[in-house]
Amino acid sequence: FNGQGVRNKLRNTLVIFDAKTGEQKQVSQQFTNVAGAAVSPDKKHILFTGTTYENMSTREGALFLYDIESGETKTIIEQDKYAIGSPFFMDNGKAFFTINDMEFNGKNGYFCTLDVATGAWAKMDVWADAEVGGAVGTDCNMGGGMNKKMKDGKLYMTRAVWGDSHLCVMDMESGVDATICDKQGSINSFDLAGNKAFAVCNRGQELNEIYAIDLESGEETCMTAFNKQYAAEHENVAPEHFTFKNKDSVELD
Repeated sequence: FNGQGVRNKLRNTLVIFDAKTGEQKQVSQQFTNVAGAAVSPDKKHILFTGTTYENMSTREGALFLYDIESGETKTIIEQDKYAIGSPFFMDNGKAFFTINDMEFNGKNGYFCTLDVATGAWAKMDVWADAEVGGAVGTDCNMGGGMNKKMKDGKLYMTRAVWGDSHLCVMDMESGVDATICDKQGSINSFDLAGNKAFAVCNRGQELNEIYAIDLESGEETCMTAFNKQYAAEHENVAPEHFTFKNKDSVELD
């Protein structure tokens, strides 16, 4: 691209960086393209997913667990069957991730847990037909952030619903799934503090602002005015939203 041609030896690489010394240590293999990673709360392990290939990438990926103290990497799931995503650690010695058998295009993955000590993993009985951390594609962001987080046994996550992104929560024991905030617009990233989520949101035709969202009621309050002046001084035309069905009777928007 950009006159440079196709360069198929570039990979997203997982690296440990020592801020004091400036030293870097590569964790992933040379030809592994890392798709996601998470550090355990005790800073002893890194769970990451990636696809390893030399010339042509595959849809299938692998799941790895890296021991920071020993420097050893254990392959939890081989790269032969599943697309794997959304790795992160829970607060009970377990980790979470999703697997997708790619039975058909657009299928969402199954929820899984990993016992960090033994390396044993299993599908969860609970499942929501939705992408964990799903979002609306946008170039309007505030540097990025989290789109999923565990707290008190509950998984908080963003979820794309048509042209919007909602804040949802699932109880990991009971499987009860609920939508906290379903206002029109996009929740790009969030964090939790007390009984509130603080999220970077697009609302209406305005640019990003930070909102406080009550985790019980879903009520939100705009906390910033970074881009209010720009919105007041410029006219924005709202796009028309509509849905249609393709030849396979699948509804699209």
